[in-house]
Amino acid sequence: MHRLWLIPEIVSFILECLSRRDQAHMAQVCRLFWERAVPFIWRELPDIYMLVELFPPEKQSSGKGTNSDQANILKKSGEDELARDEVALLPRFSFYARFVRAISLTLDSYTYGDLKLLATRRPLTSSLKTLMVTIGDLDDAAQAELIPSTLYLPSLTTLQIYPMDADDDLDSCDSLAFLARAIPRTHFPKLESLSIEFPKQFAPAKD
Repeated sequence: MHRLWLIPEIVSFILECLSRRDQAHMAQVCRLFWERAVPFIWRELPDIYMLVELFPPEKQSSGKGTNSDQANILKKSGEDELARDEVALLPRFSFYARFVRAISLTLDSYTYGDLKLLATRRPLTSSLKTLMVTIGDLDDAAQAELIPSTLYLPSLTTLQIYPMDADDDLDSCDSLAFLARAIPRTHFPKLESLSIEFPKQFAPAKD
């Protein structure tokens, strides 16, 4: 290997210019590249399921996302709850979660089960800077409570909350209001940007 690749700044600059897919390819070349590429690959998560996949297979929901009915069935069978001492023994989760800086999350009845699993791992990460939440169809607006309890972290600098559809119904508005009311009760010492968008019919009228 050329000595050029031993200079961390050069490798980091190249990784910064690559797509996520190409970063993953670069990580497969050798251990040195893997060590440099992993923080870039995990820096921005387009889906929380990437974190869910770090849990033991028997704890994951079948398929991508679990609706609330399935989650209730799992809860009754005792399979969707991790004891805190067991969670502490998840080295893969702890290793990769520390690199996460931004999460984009669509909360609906299917991803609720995944978020409920992640809620067993608190704090989820101490490095999260940006959280973008899109509210979809939930069986109960109170299910949105998992967002503040799991992802409203002191490290956040940017928080964005939107409805999936600008013409959404009252249920979505209730969930958005729930998340908005939780903000003053949360300690955000580093928060610099806050954006909340309500459905059009519930937005305040402009003067």
